[in-house]
Amino acid sequence: MLPLEQRPVIDLEFTAEPDISTWETAIYHMAATGENLGPGTSHGLRLEVTVRTGGEVYDSVTIPLDDCREHESVQADGRISLPRREPVEITAVLTGGNLYRDVIAETGVFHAP
Repeated sequence: MLPLEQRPVIDLEFTAEPDISTWETAIYHMAATGENLGPGTSHGLRLEVTVRTGGEVYDSVTIPLDDCREHESVQADGRISLPRREPVEITAVLTGGNLYRDVIAETGVFHAP
């Protein structure tokens, strides 16, 4: 008998809010919540957050997360740097060893104040 392979689906909510800034750089507090919609427990989760400006990576952060059982949530908090007064886009990608698919959240292009 073969074991049933469970590949959970995760719903990702991601926010980034201004925290502190200098003349050149804005530091944003980022928060993400991943809800495991099932089936099964998700393993080896990582949240990879990237800031791009002009097609180039300006800053990136990878946050390892705990395993997440079905119908439970996992949270990540951190800070990321953005250049001020330039168009930027923040992309958050949640990956895992057994997820049905990677989950992507994007802010779209905006200017950090």
